[in-house]
Amino acid sequence: MTFFINEGIETLDTIAQRRTFALERVEQLTGELIREVQDEAANGTTEVELARRANVTRRTIRNWLGK
Repeated sequence: MTFFINEGIETLDTIAQRRTFALERVEQLTGELIREVQDEAANGTTEVELARRANVTRRTIRNWLGK
């Protein structure tokens, strides 16, 4: 998707575009975080430590690890 965001001019369309962009970025970062959690878990880092460092719940870590 192409975004045409002109800083300083806030319309419904530009706010919606900024929100879509932010949600896509969160999705991308979450994917990166999941991969890193999986790598560190494979190297022996505990679920509790992973949850603390990733700033998510242990249940989320377990879900990401397929448990």
